[in-house]
Amino acid sequence: MATRRSVEAHPAGTRTGGRLLSVEEAATRLGTPVRFVRRLVQERRIPFHKVGRYVRIAEADLDDFVAAGRVDGTPDVGAPRLAMVSARRRQPAP
Repeated sequence: MATRRSVEAHPAGTRTGGRLLSVEEAATRLGTPVRFVRRLVQERRIPFHKVGRYVRIAEADLDDFVAAGRVDGTPDVGAPRLAMVSARRRQPAP
């Protein structure tokens, strides 16, 4: 009888480390339509797992996707533009 070789259950880099969400659950967590999440998967913009014919997204991957899209605001971003606009208003019309 041949001995069965052990296969690593989670190859490096594929361990989910958390719950797998359905596309519908991911859309609910993002507050977006399901179609948006399906497009993310189709365009390979978010990591996903295939479980048979089902697509699942790890919670950690969803959190990473949201964090990657964060844009930090700067309090004085609009200041130069506002100064320019108010300077134009002060100039007399020709």
